[in-house]
Amino acid sequence: MPQLTFSFFDYLREQRLADEIDSARAGIIRMNEENDNERALNRIRMNEENDNERALNRIENFDFNSIPPFFCCPLSMRIMVDPVIDPSTLIPDVNPNALARNYGDVARYERKWLERAIAINGISPTTRKAITATQLIPDTQLKSDIDSFITAQLGEYENRLQHRQA
Repeated sequence: MPQLTFSFFDYLREQRLADEIDSARAGIIRMNEENDNERALNRIRMNEENDNERALNRIENFDFNSIPPFFCCPLSMRIMVDPVIDPSTLIPDVNPNALARNYGDVARYERKWLERAIAINGISPTTRKAITATQLIPDTQLKSDIDSFITAQLGEYENRLQHRQA
């Protein structure tokens, strides 16, 4: 019976293969975890129709692409109900009430989505600076503009319905 010889180099090759297999397994596990997190987040997004979306869904054939992009939260990609300003994007000594209608100067988010992001890692998604949920600044001007937009859309729809019935 021939005797099998197992050299030191064979041992190293086996170890390298075992390490590669372990690394591949870890990568697959990580990918599965990321996919699970993405699926969970998508389920949350799909199940959370907000009041503004419910109002716009009442409009027959409403084109959601007509919503101005700055009315939508960059985290949820949905029209905002309770918009807030990320305080870390403000220039020091700037009064947030003086920002008026210039939507490009600071980051604005739906409150609950920004609070979730802060709860996860404690930093601003825009600037990566540390912030807390108590620092968020309500954006009453943006809320008013969103409410006006929805009211106008519902008013136009009701006018179209009345003209159809007449």
